[in-house]
Amino acid sequence: GIERSILGRMVFSDKEKLKTLNRIVHPYLKQRVVHCIKTEKKPMVVEGALLDQLDLTNECHVIVVVDMPDELLMRPENNKQHILQFQPSRQTYLNMADYVVENRLTDTFFEKSRLISQKILSCARISR
Repeated sequence: GIERSILGRMVFSDKEKLKTLNRIVHPYLKQRVVHCIKTEKKPMVVEGALLDQLDLTNECHVIVVVDMPDELLMRPENNKQHILQFQPSRQTYLNMADYVVENRLTDTFFEKSRLISQKILSCARISR
């Protein structure tokens, strides 16, 4: 198997290596996700930070963005700085969202997520 932590250290320290990996992996990921969306009979959730990069936003009926304030996201224990530099801006994600759930690492995040999920799923059942 692939050691994701080792691969992550390699590609997130070299922009060209990340581009090479993305050229290899992204077409397959998009194909798999589109296949699952088209063949699944029940509402489903596609989780991923790459919806826009994989050109999957048009395949989704609703987009929920989990947003975390910079002061929490950039904490050293989150160890995300090396990855974030290669991702679209926070504003890009917020602009594509139908719903935004702010994650401040509190219990209210889970309650808000549950309520939004219920609302989306109840609408999906009605429209089918």
